[in-house]
Formats: sequence, C-alpha cells, structure tokens
Amino acid sequence: MAEESSEGKPAGDAASFVYRPNAVDPLLMMLIVLIAIVTFIGLPVTLVDRPEYNIIGQFGAEGVALCLSPLIALVLVAFFARPTEFRVEESGMTLPVPRVLAALGRRPVVRYEDVRNAFVTSVESTGAKLSPFASSAGTVLHIGIGIETVDGRTHTVRFTPSHLIIQTADPGLCLLALDAIRVRLVRHGRKLVNDPPELDEAALASLLEEAQRPLMPFPLIVASFFLVPLLAFLVLYATGLARLSPDLLRWVLAGGVALMPVVLMFRSAFRRNARREQAINEIAKQRGWAEQETAAVVVAVTPAPIAAAKAEDH
Repeated sequence: MAEESSEGKPAGDAASFVYRPNAVDPLLMMLIVLIAIVTFIGLPVTLVDRPEYNIIGQFGAEGVALCLSPLIALVLVAFFARPTEFRVEESGMTLPVPRVLAALGRRPVVRYEDVRNAFVTSVESTGAKLSPFASSAGTVLHIGIGIETVDGRTHTVRFTPSHLIIQTADPGLCLLALDAIRVRLVRHGRKLVNDPPELDEAALASLLEEAQRPLMPFPLIVASFFLVPLLAFLVLYATGLARLSPDLLRWVLAGGVALMPVVLMFRSAFRRNARREQAINEIAKQRGWAEQETAAVVVAVTPAPIAAAKAEDH
C-alpha cells in the first residue's frame, strides 16, 4: 500500500511513500493451514485404527503438546516475522524488518548519501526456491527494489503478491517507490545507479545463463520428500528392535533423521538462490544504467521548452 503520511514524523520530514508488505508470507500461511488440517483432522482419523501409535493416549498432556508443537511453532514464526512497512522519507529510507527486530530497535535506515545503487530487480518467493519448475523464466519471480550502499551491503525490498497464489506483483507500485527514491537521490546530487557493473556481452550472457538455471533438479526434489517417510519408518523400526525407550525419544529421533534430506535441500537451494539473485542484480544494474544514460541523452538533445513541458507532465 502506498500512501501520503506524516504519522510520527516532524514537520518537513513527512513520509512520501509507504509500502506495507503482507502480514504473513503467503506460502507460510498455506503451510500453517496444511499443518492445521493434518493436526486436527488427519491425525485423529489416522490414530483411530492405530492405538499403538496414539501418543496422546500414551503421554497425555505431553502427547497433546507434541502434536500441537509444529502448528504452534509456525504461528509463532508468522507472528514474530511479520514485516514492518517500507518508508521513503526526506531523511532516508526505512527498510522493512521482522517485528521482533523492530521491537529491539534494529530497524535500518539508509541515508541517500550512502546509496550506491538503487534498481528494480526480481526476487524469488519462498516456495519457488524448492519448486521443480523454478527458473528465471518469470512466472515465479516477484518484483522488488535492490538497494546497495557504500559499505557493500545489498538490501532487497520485496513487493509480495496480495493473494495466496504464485503470481507476479504489480510492477506499478514498485516503480512508484523507485521514482520516490530517484527524486530524493537527485536532491542529494546522486543517481539511481552510480556504480554500474562493467559487463561486456560475454559476461552479460554468462549472468543470464546463470539466472536461468533451475535451482534444484526435479528428481532430487522428489527423492528428498520420498525419503522422509522411508527414513522415519527405518528409524522407528530399528529403535523398536533395539528396545530404545522412552517412545517419545524414538519419535523425536525419527523426526530428526527423516527431515535431514529436506533440510539439506533447503540449504542448497538457498545458497543457489543467493547466487542467482546476485546475477539478477548485476543484470538489473546494467539495464538501469543503460536506461538512465538513454534518458539523460534524450534530455540533453531535447530543446529547453519541450524538456520543461515533459518535466511538468511527470
């Protein structure tokens, strides 16, 4: 949401652009709903005919807590990870962070003097990192603003979709934010892209190829998820033969071992996604610089009355 606001700001320093991200990541919300269905519907139905696996009956309140713990953990993650708003103000940009960090006073503000590059880029949604169809073709890429500072840090403001579906966010809102940033950078004697990458055609083609590679091979994704129940069964069977007790320890051990392939896949996917985002950022900076220089040339060769009329239109 973009709006004019002066809430909590002194006179002359009113916020000119405010974007409020979704309170909960859409894919995290879908995961909460899925775990809730499994907990309150799937688990009771399954345990009706399997009394030997009824941990609620065996452990009482501890069993109930164990069954509810995944759902409670996800709800807590959603609550504490709720992002703050993104503000473009005269004094600087206030970047969105999880609410828990904002409560601790760790809410970064980027001054325009410290901005090296600001550009429209593409970012992956959380689920796209593990999707077998994940590629740079575009359908799972969301739009965002990349902000690089003089200290070498890169901040990405993600403009997420407003519905629980994988779709591209409205680029208009992102461009409004970038235009608000551009106006303030100009006031501070800077451009959107001040330090463009020096890429020739071969380097640009290499980055494009890197950005188009799938994050994870489809067979590896399928195998990692099929390994979860298989490993859980093998651990429960082996610990049963070894007469390991208590049973709660067997279940915890089985869950830990079974989730290892998925955890390793997440780790690999996030690392590959970091390299992909870096490649996409370099491409975005190159294109932003080219558009910036083209616009400067157009203004330079345009007669003054016409240039003034165009400036008034914008």
